[in-house]
Parts: sequence; structure tokens; C-alpha cells
Amino acid sequence: MKRRGFLGLMGGALAAGPSMAKEAVAGLESLSVPGAMHVAPYIDIGTTETGIYPVDEKDSHGDWLRARLAEVTGTTEQQKRERLAQMTVRQLDPDLAVNRSFSLSAKVEMQKRRDLERDLAASKRYYTNELAEWLKRQALS
Repeated sequence: MKRRGFLGLMGGALAAGPSMAKEAVAGLESLSVPGAMHVAPYIDIGTTETGIYPVDEKDSHGDWLRARLAEVTGTTEQQKRERLAQMTVRQLDPDLAVNRSFSLSAKVEMQKRRDLERDLAASKRYYTNELAEWLKRQALS
């Protein structure tokens, strides 16, 4: 659809006013997605004060946090390469974007590496803090 056609359509919708809006809402109410109202009972998660973890986990929350922290800190170079291959870049850091001496593909690869390192550092920081809070609660109880 061309811009003028779209703008004309929008103008017609404004002229039609509330009656058209009521018809649109009535049409949407008649639509139903099977099973959309029954999503929550199938989610198999449990909650604690610190967040969400799988219910079927046999170990305690502290053991679960230790395992996640070990995964983050023990990331091998092969695992990093696999994650880099799956990553997409949505925007470049300003210092990479203005650098004219690199090709776009080189900038994207540099940005992927930066994003991966930031993600790993943030995950490590999160699980370390969560584990510290859990240990503190265990010591108080």
C-alpha cells in the first residue's frame, strides 16, 4: 500500500469515529485462540523469594544457584564460539560505529564478542549475588 493510500485509509477511520471502533472490538471478541486461557497451568515452575527456578529440581535452591554459577564461570572457548555463531547484533557501540578503518563485518564480530563478555559478566554477577543472598538467609534461619 502506498503512503497516500494508507493516509487516506487513516483519514476515513478518523471520520468513521466511535462506531467503527466498537465494531472492531466486537470482531476481536469473537476471535478465540484455542488454549490461550489455559497456558498458566502447564508452566512447570516454582517461586522463591529470590526468583523462579524449576520445580522438578531435586536439589535445593542454593545447589541450583551454584550449578548456574559454575556454568557461567566454566564456559569453554568452544561454548563461546557456539554462542557467538548464534548471536545477532542489533546495534553497534558508538566507538565501533564511527571507526571507518574496519569493515562492517569486522565491526559486527567485535560487537558480538563485546556483547558475549557483557552477558557472561552480568550472569556471573547475578548468580553470585543471588547465592550470597541465599547463604545469608540460610545463616539467619
